[in-house]
Formats: sequence, structure tokens, C-alpha cells
Amino acid sequence: MKVICTVLCQLLFAGLCLLLSVGSARAQGTAPFKPEMLSGFIQKYCSKCHGAKEPEADLRLDNVSPHLSRDKTEGTWRRVLDALRDGDMPPEGEPKPDAGELKAVMDHLAIAISRSTTLLKPLPQYKTEGIEIPHATADEPQLDRFNQEAAVKYLDDGAVAWVRSYKCITCHSSGTYMAERPGLTKMLGPPPAEVHKNFTDAVYIESPDKGDFWFVWRTLGLAEWDKHVSGNLSEHTDQALKEMFSRQQDNGAWNIAERRIQIPHVISEFELAVQAARAIAAAPGWLENLEEENLRQGVERLRKYFRGYQPRNDYELTLRLRVDTLLPGVVSPEQRRQSIALLRRRQQEDGGWSTRRMSDVENWSVVADPRLADAWQSRPDADDPGSDAYMTAFAIVLLREAGVPASDEQIQEGIAWLKSNQRQSGRWWVQSLTYPGDNRRHFTTYIATAQVLRAMNLCGELEPATASE
Repeated sequence: MKVICTVLCQLLFAGLCLLLSVGSARAQGTAPFKPEMLSGFIQKYCSKCHGAKEPEADLRLDNVSPHLSRDKTEGTWRRVLDALRDGDMPPEGEPKPDAGELKAVMDHLAIAISRSTTLLKPLPQYKTEGIEIPHATADEPQLDRFNQEAAVKYLDDGAVAWVRSYKCITCHSSGTYMAERPGLTKMLGPPPAEVHKNFTDAVYIESPDKGDFWFVWRTLGLAEWDKHVSGNLSEHTDQALKEMFSRQQDNGAWNIAERRIQIPHVISEFELAVQAARAIAAAPGWLENLEEENLRQGVERLRKYFRGYQPRNDYELTLRLRVDTLLPGVVSPEQRRQSIALLRRRQQEDGGWSTRRMSDVENWSVVADPRLADAWQSRPDADDPGSDAYMTAFAIVLLREAGVPASDEQIQEGIAWLKSNQRQSGRWWVQSLTYPGDNRRHFTTYIATAQVLRAMNLCGELEPATASE
């Protein structure tokens, strides 16, 4: 990222001032506009990435017009607001505003654009040249029967669109894709190479001042690719593993304390440690041939961390099954039986499982936004949440990984639930549980679809792709 000149800050600030002052004047009963607040925000958080030279995510802000009547500027201002709301800006590794500062800026920007009818149209969930996936909604019609080709196309197109548009590695899109899609290579063919290149570029090109979350998800994606696509441990994966362990804390886990939670993939240090364990278990031959003493000690610290960790909710209790699969001997046989029994009890009468029944809101993470509980309680099904595709698929995955046969009655009921709830776009709708994060584009829908395909594959429900596919 290149630091741009002071002129950019002045131009951007002037444009936003005009834009926001217009919106503020038209809004009823809103707080007065405070230009000094926005000026400091722009200079501190926006001026490095979006200038005339190599603007990040192809988002150039130094020449954008403040006039909402122009189609291109309408889309730009909406994209800025959505990026702030989704947590995509400022990016991982850059200085971030506190919750109050961020909310104040977003509120002012939202007021300014709220009178533009074109801006109120929902953004596509994913969009790039040749790909446009409509926004995810509970109203999307369901398919009459499971459509494998549509599901795979949705997953592949979403990942390609994300890396072309944003390039960053995120748990809800590119990270999820590289963690799950390579494992389907034998059945569906290899994933698009450009998504893999995005991850390899992140080893040699990306700035090293990222958070631990970024290092773990980058390493997991590369390791899964090596395991299922190339079949050999690559130099970039080996380098990523070393860099990941260089970030390991003394307690054996990785730091996640400064991140907003994104249920289900960014909830606690324990969950992030499980993703790290997936990476070291997937990397071909890495654990078996580990010679460097500092890395051997790091793996042992991770094992010790898992042995001593006390899960904070039912979701983490079920994650013990994955730990047992990845690092045998860490989870006791009794703990394993308890986790399987818990998953069986949590299945609902319709055959599915519910993510929101796996924890009280306040116990998802120590860094949960206090507004999260209010957002959940405002939902009409707050007192009786129904089954959802993410937890249904993930429960099946965990049970299958634990050795429960695909013919098991409860697993088959879960598969039937999934087959009857696919949407016309190929995805499975899930309401995002993050606030104020991805609940505008519902990226948990993407996470769920990846898990559904994994669950289907583990149960022998996928058909080999044809040459044309």
C-alpha cells in the first residue's frame, strides 16, 4: 500500500463533507454533522489505500464526485459504507477505529445517502466481470431437489469474484473456500487456480503486519490445496506454517482479542486454534517430518492448550470432535462420547440443527459486540430459533469425521433437511449472526454452502463432475 499525498485527504474530505451535509440537512431529528470528526477518520484510516496509484480493491477515492445523481459515484459511496459496515475497511493489519468512532462515521454516511433510491438497492453478494450473484435473502425460492452443479458454481464463482474484487483473505469467503473446496477436488475437479494464486501471493507480497487470524486462514487454505490438489508440501505452504507459528502465543493459541466476532468462524482463540490445527494436519508430511525444535515445541504447546481448554459453549464442545480427528490423543474418549451425545441431543424435530441453539449470545466470544444480543432478540424467532444450513451441515461433518456412519438415521435426516432447503441460486440461505459485520450480505450463507457440499461428500451424496463441468 502506498501513502498518498495530502491532496487526496483534502479532496476526499471535501467530497464527504458536501455529501454528508446534504444528507444531514434532509434528515429529520438527526445529530448535527461534525466535519472535524470525519476529517480525522479519513486521515487516519483511509489515506493509504485508495489513491490514484494502484488503489486497493480497485476503489479510487481521490477523484470521486460528491454528487449522488451520478451512477458511478452512487455505487462508490454505497461501497464505502458497506465496506465499513462489513468490517472490510480498514483492512486487517491496519489501524482500526474503536466501535464508537466507527459507528459515528457510518451513521453520518448512512444519513447522507439514505435519500437516494438507487443506493437503497441491495448490493450483489459477489460481483466481478462475468459474475454477479444476487444478494442473499430469506425470500429466495427453494429448489424442488438438490442441484449439485448449481451449488458448486455458486461456491466457485463467489470465491473468484471475491479475490478479484478485494484480494484480501477472509474467513467468510476466500478463507472458507480454500479451507473446504480443495477437499472436493477428487469428486468435482480442482478449484480455480486464481484463488490459489491469491493465497500464494499473500506469502510473498502481502504486508507482514496482519493479525493472527489472517496468518492462520492463509496457512489453512494453502495446506488444504497441497493435500488435495498438488499432493506435495509446497515452499509457500512451508513458509506460511513457519510464519503462523511465529505468531503463536505462550499459551499455545493465537490472538483474536481485537477482532469483531463473525459467527461461526471468528469467535474465540479456541476456534482459531482449531483452524491452525487443521492447517498442520493437512500439510502433506509436515508433522511427520518436523525437525525444527521451535516448531516441535509450538505443536506441543498447541496440544497442551487443547488439553487444558474449557469450552465456553456447546459449539466449542462439539469442536472437540474436530480436535480429536486432527490431533489424536488430545481429547479423551469420554470427552469424545460427550460431544457426540451433545450433537445428537441438539438435532431438531425437522432433522436439522440450529446455530443459535449452540450458545447464549453473550457466550459466543469475549469480544462480542454488546449490540449483538439486541440484534438477535429483535428477530421474530428469538425465543425459538429454527434449523439452519450451517449448523446442520457442520453437525453432519463432525459426526462423520468422528466415525459415525453415513447410514446413521440422524445423519440421513440431516441430509434430507439440507436437500429440501437449497435455494435457486445454488446456495443455502443462513441469516448472518454478526452485528454490525456481514449481516447486510449474509456471508454465512456462503460458509453454509461450503459446509453443505462437504457434508454431502462425506455421506456419498455427490456425483463425479463430468468433463464439461
